[in-house]
Amino acid sequence: MSDRIRVRQPLLPTLVAHVEGRYEHLTGLLKEARAVELGETFEHDGHSYRRTDSDRDRTWAKSQDEPPVRVTDEDGQVLNVTLTEDTAFWEWAGLEILRHSGIRVEELCELTHLSIRQYRRPNDEVIALLVVAPSKSERERVIPMSADLFHAVAQIIRRLTPDGRPVRLLNRYDPHEKTWSEPMPFLMQRQNGTQRSVISPTAFLHMFARSCEELAEAHRAFADMTLTPHDLGYRPAVVSGCGEDGWAKGAPYARVFVSFALPRVPEALVSQLAPGGRLLVHITTASPSWPALAVVSRDPEGRIVAQLRAVESAHRAGHGRKQLFLSRQLRERIETRHTDGAEVRLFCSSTVPPPEEARGFWLALDALHPDLVRHRGVDDLAIGAPDCGSWMVAHPDGTGTWEVTASGPRDIWAEIHETALRWRAAGEPESYRLDLEPDGEQRVSAGRRPGALTWRLPAPDTEAEEAAR
Repeated sequence: MSDRIRVRQPLLPTLVAHVEGRYEHLTGLLKEARAVELGETFEHDGHSYRRTDSDRDRTWAKSQDEPPVRVTDEDGQVLNVTLTEDTAFWEWAGLEILRHSGIRVEELCELTHLSIRQYRRPNDEVIALLVVAPSKSERERVIPMSADLFHAVAQIIRRLTPDGRPVRLLNRYDPHEKTWSEPMPFLMQRQNGTQRSVISPTAFLHMFARSCEELAEAHRAFADMTLTPHDLGYRPAVVSGCGEDGWAKGAPYARVFVSFALPRVPEALVSQLAPGGRLLVHITTASPSWPALAVVSRDPEGRIVAQLRAVESAHRAGHGRKQLFLSRQLRERIETRHTDGAEVRLFCSSTVPPPEEARGFWLALDALHPDLVRHRGVDDLAIGAPDCGSWMVAHPDGTGTWEVTASGPRDIWAEIHETALRWRAAGEPESYRLDLEPDGEQRVSAGRRPGALTWRLPAPDTEAEEAAR
């Protein structure tokens, strides 16, 4: 199945352009034809048409508000524009939903108006969701809708609800279960003569097959080819192995997403990107406090362009990676300012650290002064160094200065001040350029010399280190 999809995926843009072009042509033809009287001639897309004027057409015009529109083309062929435009719309809509959602054609035909829901984030951003009822599996799926998918669904709703009327309730026959459903507001419904019914999976197959036959006249790759809905969406192949190595057999890939954090970008995954492809992987140090997202793209000419973006949260570190945490004892010392006999430094500073929202700064601090962990269980700015037991707590005193309490061998406040100076000199970046060198070096940078802010991501693990993990 994976090989089949890889062969057919390059043909998908041609099919999409063909289906979209026919739908747009027929939509324009229907609009032009409706604007003229029966028997009149008009032009559309450089061709001449005449609105038919038969006894049937005149009867329809008298008895219906929106009678079927028929035209005669330059070759004398009579075309029912209303019917062909409707068929072209449903082929376009079905194709768009299948390729942007990856659902099965049976699931497409089972979609209802109730499948469309929304989720409101705390910042009031609304995300449109498509709920797919269980089909082969017993689990309901929820798919966040992309802009293209939402557009197709919105066009369907607009067609099914003229003048604000609700989507009609219909019974749908399941040929596999040989049962009729309860009345539901199915989205894939159309008028078929005098009867309205739900479009069947077989009808969509016939639509796509007809388009492939039409394309075969100019594109030999479509000759004798059966294109099914499985070829339009994303059908995953499940393999096991080291995630950092990717899966070379299935390469190249348009998208690669790593669901665990790493200290550097895996070179194998970069090499498996297709032109125009993109790789997303979270990059973290041993500290979980200030993560980043590496966005790696391969342009159409094959060049690699990468960015390292500071983010609020990330996936957990990969298996066996070192992770630092503040122990309960260290957290208690920070919260109570208790030192167990160690020296405590109390001082005021006019230096104002960047806010927590300046994630580009904290990412730089984590890289330039590693092994620090933010204690988020207190209101003050509290940071500890688990390896050596150093810690620091700071808060503004309301007069423009900060009161700082620190303990341990590391001067964390000075490290913050030194990094802030370099970060501001580099232009206060929130994202950094990431250069992936041929020799394996991965260099992060922002700004220009002499104020450039740079560091290197760790070198790849040795064989001994990999074995130890």
